[in-house]
Amino acid sequence: MVLVQIFPTTRFVGLSLGMGKSFYNNIKSRTNGWYKEKLYFSEVELEDTEQNILSLLEFTEIVKELASIKKKDYTKVRVRLTDVITGEVTLYDSMCSVSAVVGIDHKGIRNKSETSKLYKRRYKFEILDS
Repeated sequence: MVLVQIFPTTRFVGLSLGMGKSFYNNIKSRTNGWYKEKLYFSEVELEDTEQNILSLLEFTEIVKELASIKKKDYTKVRVRLTDVITGEVTLYDSMCSVSAVVGIDHKGIRNKSETSKLYKRRYKFEILDS
């Protein structure tokens, strides 16, 4: 593990990176200190770290590069909807399009597809892309 930057306060982290003063606290509360699964932020010095400090400019460039990476949109997956009463099977390109037809949100679609339970005792969901 390499220690790349030391900040005087937690508020200074976000302000220095141009991300706002709550940037660090958001990372700590949402992801236990991990940013984009690449950088780890800690309030204490970690054991077995090399003292290889980057300049703030270099560190800011790394954070900006990571910030440009978009998270995968888990609603943009193909879904097979089966109406068990009529036997009709329809393929949809996204969970949003299924939601518009059936009236269930993407979390409900994922939940029903993982448990194989029917929605409204009629619809079966199968997620084709993960």
